[in-house]
Amino acid sequence: MSAPIPQAAFQNGADEGAKVKPPCMCPHCGYNFEADRPIASGNWVLFPHYSILDHEPLRLTRSESGLLYTLAKARGDWVTTDAILNRISDSERPNIVSTLVADIRKKLGARAPIASERGQRSRGYRWTVAA
Repeated sequence: MSAPIPQAAFQNGADEGAKVKPPCMCPHCGYNFEADRPIASGNWVLFPHYSILDHEPLRLTRSESGLLYTLAKARGDWVTTDAILNRISDSERPNIVSTLVADIRKKLGARAPIASERGQRSRGYRWTVAA
């Protein structure tokens, strides 16, 4: 015998025979399961808070993984420093993004999938792995 359906399931007008859709937000941390789906790109699998390369989890911080996730989600388009900053940090210091990129490049060496454009009017950063 199945457990009764909680009354809260019917608050949005669902009837008793309807399937209850699970929540898309984690009640503890606010993680959005629908908006932040894993991204597979080449030999990478990226989540907003961690990264996997060649089936091995990488030792990156949440911010570093968030930066990679943000770039991969743009699918090769340039992402501005401000857009990255808004996605991964509460800080208002734009140099935090260049610091994170430098840290990722230091940890991953040639495997770091980040392109950047230097110059007076930088377009930002982009993901360089073919899908």
